[in-house]
Amino acid sequence: MNEGGEYGLKFKPELMLYVIKLPCAIALHLVLYPQIDQGLRLMKFANNSPDSFVTHGSYIAFLLGFIGMLTAVVAETVNIYLLSN
Repeated sequence: MNEGGEYGLKFKPELMLYVIKLPCAIALHLVLYPQIDQGLRLMKFANNSPDSFVTHGSYIAFLLGFIGMLTAVVAETVNIYLLSN
């Protein structure tokens, strides 16, 4: 019963969409941060303790940590890009 358009929206639809997208972006960051942290810790351990590995094992461990961290960063970047559009 909106005769004559006297009842309008209190908020713009874009604002309400951003109100929903912001917690989604924060939750996404909180979910992906442990994966990034795990990759960084593995890279740090591989650099600080190369004698704990077999020959060239520290390089492989470093690359695995780097790939894991890079994958999580790319996933977070793509998801935040999609949430911002």
